[in-house]
Amino acid sequence: YKVSGQAVFSIVKATVVISADPVPLQLTYTGATQKLISAGDATGGTLLYSLDGENYQADLPKAVDAGTYTVYYKVQGDGNHTDSEVKSVTVSIEKKACTVSGITAMDKVYDMTTAVTLGFDAVIFGGMAEGDELTVTAKGFFVDANAGKDKEVTISELTLDGTSIANYRLAAEGQQTTAKATITEKVIDKPVIELSESSFVYDGNAK
Repeated sequence: YKVSGQAVFSIVKATVVISADPVPLQLTYTGATQKLISAGDATGGTLLYSLDGENYQADLPKAVDAGTYTVYYKVQGDGNHTDSEVKSVTVSIEKKACTVSGITAMDKVYDMTTAVTLGFDAVIFGGMAEGDELTVTAKGFFVDANAGKDKEVTISELTLDGTSIANYRLAAEGQQTTAKATITEKVIDKPVIELSESSFVYDGNAK
């Protein structure tokens, strides 16, 4: 600067420029920690990120569980640039689809109904991440009420539950829909008829 006499000059900070905003990633629950966004870019400072709008850091935010997350971001200006305003982007981790198999049907004695008891001790959850826990309930019915061996049982109305239920949903296809069980014939006890002897005087009529 060339001046005449004495003067005071001020150089004000420039405004930072976000040249590329963070982009939400397409995510599905895996049981592992995942980055929620791709990194943005800025000129004149450092991009910082936060999941609560208060605590910011330069590392990309991560999450594990399925759900919707709001990622806040701003640029912390350097010595020659001002801080930017806070912006945000919404990111979702979708529930993982799983399949159910291994449901068993219990044999029973003929009772004139199609009702059946299902067993869930050997259920397999296809797609469940290691360490997670799921349970399932369902309804089942024999195709008819008649006695028979290895009769078909229809399975419907699957319902997931368990400590990890928030991260899973039932897949649209691939679910178990049938099982086999036997209805055995019902044994009917014959009544016992006690006979006693009687003596009659002949009168020409049948006794």
